Amino acid sequence: MAKYKIKINPLPKITFLSLVILLIAFFQQNKALSSDFNNYSHWLNNVLIPKISKDLEDDFLKEMIKDISLNRSQFEKLNQTKNAIRIKDFIFPESYFNETRLKTRADYAKALKDKYKLLLKKIEKKYRVPPDILLAIWAMESDFGRVKLKYLTLNTLAFQVYASHRSGFFYRELLQFIKLLKKEKISYDELYGSSLGAMGQPQFMPSSYNRFAVDFDSDGKKDIWKNEKDVLASIANFLNVNGWTNNLGWGTEIKSTSPVLCYLEGPDNAKPISSWYDSGVKNIQKKLSNSFPKDTQTSLLYPKGEYGPRFLVTKNFYVLKTYNNSDLYALYVAHLSDRIRGHNGAFRTGWEKTSPLTQAEIFNLQNALIDNGLNVGTHDGLIGHKTRRAIGLWQERQQKNITCFPNK
Repeated sequence: MAKYKIKINPLPKITFLSLVILLIAFFQQNKALSSDFNNYSHWLNNVLIPKISKDLEDDFLKEMIKDISLNRSQFEKLNQTKNAIRIKDFIFPESYFNETRLKTRADYAKALKDKYKLLLKKIEKKYRVPPDILLAIWAMESDFGRVKLKYLTLNTLAFQVYASHRSGFFYRELLQFIKLLKKEKISYDELYGSSLGAMGQPQFMPSSYNRFAVDFDSDGKKDIWKNEKDVLASIANFLNVNGWTNNLGWGTEIKSTSPVLCYLEGPDNAKPISSWYDSGVKNIQKKLSNSFPKDTQTSLLYPKGEYGPRFLVTKNFYVLKTYNNSDLYALYVAHLSDRIRGHNGAFRTGWEKTSPLTQAEIFNLQNALIDNGLNVGTHDGLIGHKTRRAIGLWQERQQKNITCFPNK
């Protein structure tokens, strides 16, 4: 069957004003905030530091001011990376699931699973999260701790308050980081993380560290940088607190004997797996796992619409999304965990190639869908499940082939 290829500007009602608003929003989100190091230094010393200095002891403040500053080289390095966005997490699934890397990571994780067998058993007993999931997240976040963390978290967060369009978020994280420094027995020069301020091997933001990091070996320190016991237990605690249900599978790849409309995906359309079966959904696996009974509440997941594999997922899949709010991230972790557990092999349905899209084009598409009264979720230039659903609903209105994914 010929697939309808949705164009970027196919929809009516795009007014000149709405297009102007769209372009302004896009360039505000992607603007290169002043790359002038002197402007940054002036802002840091005259705006940020006075703002955060209230109620801080003099000795603490003096040390913090010394460590919060960037030199010109550090500033330019961060300035070059600030526009790195999660586009691949939403637009290019086929490049996300690299088969060679999946196999390599799964093999390495299996060796670690054996090495840390007793530790993982203790963690699972306390937090009720299986080892395979913990190892898969560890792989994704820091390649099992092998990725070198390049940035000091304090000055990185300060830079992001200055440079990011999410300055409010980073300011709150900076305050959480200061709270961490005052409370924990950790020195500034130990606190390395990503260019966005995510810390240690689990890549926790400071607020997540303050909520979820644990001292599993009782040495008086919640060390998510060098201590594997604390790293793995902290990941487990994060998932446990966010609602992980033990002995419940994350989901399964499916096929269907009759059309199941892709715009029915999403957690707000969850229903028992038996109901999906009545609608024509079939599990590709020969039989259901004990951890995936027929009365389990599940929802459809079509990460690339009709151009890729399809899944039924449980609430545990959405717990994985609390770690990183990307369908593909959660799916990668889930799939890698299956491989670590011994269920080897790629998805049974492959990813079809579609036309490459820029974030600006997706902003344009979302704007057109909004103008047609459709809900795309966050207007962010990223293809989440609400944008996919909106595409499918528009295609149905126009009596086009329903794909739920853009393809020029």
